[in-house]
Amino acid sequence: MNRMMQWESINELNAFRLLEVNPEVKYFQEQPCEIHYMMDGERCVHYPDILVKTQHYKEFWEIKPAFEAKQPATAARTKLLSAALPDLGYQYRVVLGEDLARKARLYNMKSLLAYGRADVPCLLREKVRRIFTQRHEMTVEQLLAATDGEISRKHVYRLIVEGDLWCDIERQLSLSSVLKHIANREKK
Repeated sequence: MNRMMQWESINELNAFRLLEVNPEVKYFQEQPCEIHYMMDGERCVHYPDILVKTQHYKEFWEIKPAFEAKQPATAARTKLLSAALPDLGYQYRVVLGEDLARKARLYNMKSLLAYGRADVPCLLREKVRRIFTQRHEMTVEQLLAATDGEISRKHVYRLIVEGDLWCDIERQLSLSSVLKHIANREKK
């Protein structure tokens, strides 16, 4: 988001990391609004943790550990807001902290954020695209070799963050990670 984000728990920080490296996410904001609603005849106010916007949807996220998400009050609020907010153009969901902290994915998010900041010149980006017209998929190591050292791991990570390259984010990134170009992603 090109600014400091305020987070209240390590789970929220992990959510920000995930959103930052997801090329489908166009915008996200912490504590974006107040939601006023009635439950069991009582006026209630809820402050969702994050608003996520993509090209296709707007979604409020509430970040909770699994044990909190199962609490009756949280579950009832989730059910109510999940049913009511689509009429206003929003989705609502609870994202579990345990899912955000899965070891391989968390390692990948941190790596992509740390090393995926290198700009990729247009000519190099085109070279990568052309390489993938010859092959459906290849490993990071094969891509590095195919560019004769012109592209670095930092460039590969940037192309993943921007959505030009796809890899399985659930498996730890390494030289043997399989990559696909955006034009080949339907064939995952």
